[in-house]
Amino acid sequence: MSTDLVLVESASLRREHMDRTDVLDKVKVLQYLPDGLHVDRGGVATYFEVAEATIRKLAQRHADELETNGMYTVAGQEFRDILSPNPSGGRPSAQLFTKRAILNVGMLLRDSDVARRVRSYLLDAEDKNLSRKELALYWYQAEERAELAEAKVLELEPAADSWNVLASIEGDLSVKDAADILSRDVDIEIGRDRLFAKLGEMRWTHRNRGDKRWRPYHYAVKSGWLSALPKDRPDHRNGGSKLAAPQVRVTLKGVAELRRRLSGSANPPIQDDLFGGEAA
Repeated sequence: MSTDLVLVESASLRREHMDRTDVLDKVKVLQYLPDGLHVDRGGVATYFEVAEATIRKLAQRHADELETNGMYTVAGQEFRDILSPNPSGGRPSAQLFTKRAILNVGMLLRDSDVARRVRSYLLDAEDKNLSRKELALYWYQAEERAELAEAKVLELEPAADSWNVLASIEGDLSVKDAADILSRDVDIEIGRDRLFAKLGEMRWTHRNRGDKRWRPYHYAVKSGWLSALPKDRPDHRNGGSKLAAPQVRVTLKGVAELRRRLSGSANPPIQDDLFGGEAA
């Protein structure tokens, strides 16, 4: 297997590199829509020098992961505002990609020389020059980091200084474990189901219309409060596995922010509707 394909195969390694959107500009110039923030599906295909149908199929196959990183569909007034005041072609809607979502495509797309160059830049960053053995170790260590962070958090006491430390640690937790940590605060009593409901009330998450499973809003992910862990499930029809609904995870920064809000230790923040309900 080519070294760069480790990113295609490893969801955890992709998450490790998801902030390296600067790599896209080093490989090739992106042509943005008039809003200067998004690229439509045709533009993504042009960037990676593949057919638009290839991007459409990839987006269907990895919809949950790509939506977590900023792929979404717009219609109506939002569609008109983003594309132009007078969009041509009569299209009622469009599938749009943020820079983060485009990088995600580059880490998933196999048959594209441009995508391979993107992955090579990512893996060669900071002169790591990793061997296959080192890449395997790096992958394993990435999986362990969240577990180590969780263990460190469980040792913390609910004192104010401990919560400040919590916000500075990298890693994420299941909603159940986040609820357990929050309940250590004498002013908070919450379990897994109540925390899920609270995340929905705060509009950090929403229920997917199809499978009714919780998904994080893009705003909450971008703010560093939530993450989504892609999960595989057996594909009995075709053999192998396929991507299932992602698991909502609460980052340690998110736990600290939840404690601030739930304990009433600060004035209520500006309403989260500012992000316009954009799903991650």
